[in-house]
Amino acid sequence: MGNQRRMRRTKEEEGSGVVVISASSDYEQIREERMKENAERMQKLGLLNLSLNLKLNKTPHPRIKKNLIPSDQPERRSSRY
Repeated sequence: MGNQRRMRRTKEEEGSGVVVISASSDYEQIREERMKENAERMQKLGLLNLSLNLKLNKTPHPRIKKNLIPSDQPERRSSRY
């Protein structure tokens, strides 16, 4: 199975046998419109700026260093080696 594009014919071209392949199918056009509408909706709600601000305002957590204190007792080891 290969990728198939939807072909469109105008009324004048049907009789002449010329087939015009549209640059984008109906599905792709609807998808593009939906993405534009969603982007506008997100812009109105301020979600685009909010996500950018959250990424920029992230503060790094300081790493906690463990202070190793040498003990007088031997280290505990398993005998299953």
